[in-house]
Amino acid sequence: MLNNSASLHHAFWYNTLGKNSGDADSGSFNTTAEFQKAMYWYNGMMSAGASAMPPLMSASELWKHGAIESANLRILFGGTPNPGHGAANRLGNVTMPTLFVCGQNDTAILCSRPYALKTLDVLSSVAARARRRRASIALFT
Repeated sequence: MLNNSASLHHAFWYNTLGKNSGDADSGSFNTTAEFQKAMYWYNGMMSAGASAMPPLMSASELWKHGAIESANLRILFGGTPNPGHGAANRLGNVTMPTLFVCGQNDTAILCSRPYALKTLDVLSSVAARARRRRASIALFT
């Protein structure tokens, strides 16, 4: 995330995500500067090693794989392709009650794939252990 991501390209991210975010209870961001602060969570998470960084693909690679919208964003915002990297620090087990709901046709998490189903392995609450014994997960079509 750049220091001016919220205001780049006629405030693209602010106008598409920040300006109209929230609802009557949570409100929205009034300026690009306010929204920029909210975008910094990504930098903090990455610098703390709390999350993996997915590969950064070129616009042509994205286009070839049918990710037309992502290819257009890559053209607009640029970026040097790289293979990404794993998280430096593991989160560990989640000990509080947790609900993982995802659609079988989800195009980002791909919930029905074996690696996504392993989410159950890090849930250690009583309810999660019971769900693991039944080997179930909520998958919606």
